[in-house]
Amino acid sequence: MRVRQLICIAVFFWGAVGVAFAESPAEQLAQRYGCMACHHAKTDLIGPSFSSIAAKYRSQPGIKDKLILKLKNGGSGVWGAAEQPAYANEIKVQTDYSILVDWILSH
Repeated sequence: MRVRQLICIAVFFWGAVGVAFAESPAEQLAQRYGCMACHHAKTDLIGPSFSSIAAKYRSQPGIKDKLILKLKNGGSGVWGAAEQPAYANEIKVQTDYSILVDWILSH
């Protein structure tokens, strides 16, 4: 009986660890579109961290539409010399923009 209990406990914790590190659908989109090459959740890389972006913009009215346009058209100068590339040709599903921006602002 003891061995069976230990196996059940091990399986439970293994599953819990897997859930803790599972990517959300929005994070999967960020990986697919290459966002993670320049941005991380809490660490500035080439571009600002998602938490820095959220802290700067989250309370601004109408910011979601502005950030969607920034993803579509690209831009530069807001966070330094690094340029945000345009994704209008890469992101074909319009709802993906909304999912990404909501996720970024949730940091």
